[in-house]
Amino acid sequence: MVKYSANIGGIVNIFILILFIGLFFSPIAALAAFIIAYKEYEHHFTGWKKPLMLALQDALFTFILFAAMSVMIGFIISRFI
Repeated sequence: MVKYSANIGGIVNIFILILFIGLFFSPIAALAAFIIAYKEYEHHFTGWKKPLMLALQDALFTFILFAAMSVMIGFIISRFI
């Protein structure tokens, strides 16, 4: 019978660190996506409301994607360390 002695505290600390890093950089990525998308949508629409809404959708999608990826990467890394 094999006994596993995992360092649970270290795994949790790594997961929390990666989660913190992801949640710190996700808003930065979302802001960058918003600025780029808004400037591009400005060229294709005459008003300001439609480009703003489309750029906000892009920013929200980017934030969710980066946050989810950081959680998944944190989980995967914490499982193998």
